[in-house]
Amino acid sequence: MERFPVATAAGADLWNELRSSTLVRIVLNAPAGALDGAPEEVERVEVDAGGRSRVNVTARRFVLAGGGVENPRLVMSARGGEGIGAGGEAVGRYYMDHLRFVSGILTPTDPRLFARAGLYDIRRTSDGIAMGKIVPTDELLRTHRILHSGAQLLPRPPDEITDALHNVATVIRDLRARRRPRLDVSATLRAVTYVATTAPEMSARQRRFPPRTDAGWSSLSRNQRRYASFTVEHQIEQAPIRTNGFRLTGRRDRFGRPATELRWTWDELDLASARTTQRLFGEAMAAVGVGAFAPVEWSEQPVLTTPGGAFHPTGGTRMHASPASGVVDADCRVHGVKNLYVAGSSVFPTCGYANPT
Repeated sequence: MERFPVATAAGADLWNELRSSTLVRIVLNAPAGALDGAPEEVERVEVDAGGRSRVNVTARRFVLAGGGVENPRLVMSARGGEGIGAGGEAVGRYYMDHLRFVSGILTPTDPRLFARAGLYDIRRTSDGIAMGKIVPTDELLRTHRILHSGAQLLPRPPDEITDALHNVATVIRDLRARRRPRLDVSATLRAVTYVATTAPEMSARQRRFPPRTDAGWSSLSRNQRRYASFTVEHQIEQAPIRTNGFRLTGRRDRFGRPATELRWTWDELDLASARTTQRLFGEAMAAVGVGAFAPVEWSEQPVLTTPGGAFHPTGGTRMHASPASGVVDADCRVHGVKNLYVAGSSVFPTCGYANPT
């Protein structure tokens, strides 16, 4: 199960606690730009106050909590680009994110499954949002030596409706590009009818328009006639590979700071794990009689549904006992620096399959 608490409630409680504290001073619109000091001690952080103006902030201890991209950038660019700490060889390396791809189509043996699979829908609860995913057991992970993963089920209308929706989408793209569209009248009518009978009910339940197509579907009526199969989207863990990571470039951001560039590629472990996971999923669905799974074939690598990643960057300042393989120690203190700590997903040595924070 994946659960997402109500952000406004949690944020309001934390904000009120911080604002009322006599030990905390909050400064907004003041991003940390650079660290400076001696190789073994941070003396100040330069804060970008707008444009090229900067303010120095001093402290006895510093904690970087800028996220999976900014944390490694600040460590790499410290002291005028010389870096800081004993883990310089590992800074920015071992980048990971969650890779999402459509692994296949699951056609239920019994159409009534669409009315019973609400656990796997994205739905509102009393304290936030929840959804179920299908994950491999610990035994499968160990036996087949695969990375972790989670499969999301997305209900899919019959092929003739899906094709009609794609046709309408193509027509819209042609019109926007000022190309002459190839209009299929019968397909357009099928698409319009499907949208007219589905969108209003989903919008009413979600209280938004246009509605999300991946959330709230389990609450619709007559789902066993509305849907014919599930699109299975896998979100998989990425292996920590040393050559995947960030580096500083010659480009500058709007504050005049060195910009970062990400370089990563599929590792054979990632690809082998994805293929094995895809096969095991199909075997499991058949073994328990859920339905037939038609895998999506690929030659070199699967097509990512979110090519830029799942916005869960991890690993750039990873935790390791040795500064040769990591940036922070078990206390999240940067190796070789007595007063610099890092918090956030960038310290994770592995990333699992689910949202890191």
